[in-house]
Amino acid sequence: MALKRTGQPRNGAIKRLWPDTPGVPNIVEEIGPERRPDFLCIGTEKAGTTWLWDAMNHHPNVGVPRSKELRMFNQSRTFDANHFRAARQFFEDPRAAPLRPEFLERVATEMRLLYGGMPAYLRIFGQLKEPIVGELTPQYCVQPIERVELMHQVAPDARIVYMLRDPVARVLSGARMVLRNDQPPLSDHQFIKAATHPMQMAFCNAPNHIDKFAKVFGEEKIGVFFFDDIAERPADLLHEFCDFVGAERAPVDQKILVQKVNTGPKFQPSRDVQTTLYAKLAPVYDALEKSFPKRVNLWRDKYE
Repeated sequence: MALKRTGQPRNGAIKRLWPDTPGVPNIVEEIGPERRPDFLCIGTEKAGTTWLWDAMNHHPNVGVPRSKELRMFNQSRTFDANHFRAARQFFEDPRAAPLRPEFLERVATEMRLLYGGMPAYLRIFGQLKEPIVGELTPQYCVQPIERVELMHQVAPDARIVYMLRDPVARVLSGARMVLRNDQPPLSDHQFIKAATHPMQMAFCNAPNHIDKFAKVFGEEKIGVFFFDDIAERPADLLHEFCDFVGAERAPVDQKILVQKVNTGPKFQPSRDVQTTLYAKLAPVYDALEKSFPKRVNLWRDKYE
């Protein structure tokens, strides 16, 4: 029976969407009660989601799973089991694995998701004790509308968090990660080829991402936060996030908030690469300017 788009889906219906895998009967029951996430951070990639996850790991009123990206709602083409690095590392060579409690919890979380499906996903949140819980999967923003509707069926009251970054800066950061195993100096052609890959460009299409989730969850459920604020006003940014998801504010050590996380290669492309990408992304800037004129004008000044 198809799930209704509104209201709480029945547990039996959820299990039919992600049936349990035979042979692992205790992988779900041993976690905790089912609990729906209060928020979903949907992206975008290279826009500060790792910083936000790390800050929430140190916040007493916000709970997130030990594994940052659960990817439960990703389509098969963007759901890569190789992403579950802790489980892979553990099974490839347990003797070399860092058998600390946090690492073993990551292994357990990843195995539960792989074999326990949606019941395990909901029970992972039931394991958390904080008043507000959620997860961060940057690939959610590029999922088709059918997957967004599925998110809404499972967590209809969830707040949707979106981290937004200057599109050219974002796509260049993504390109650097793709090229990180290449030796600099890198040519303009290499940069442009990596940056204009369809998936990299898709992650820059913030207007489409925001509009798609607003249509399903409602505009009042969408909160947009800016990558630039991580460097300029991290404590205020975290407070604003808490206000949006309904968590009580609490201080987090400033050292945690200012430390750089998930940093990529530092090599810079030429000015010509930046202006070329800016021209390709002009429609994105035009669309974003309607909602965030001051911010977008600051971004444009760097390229015009």
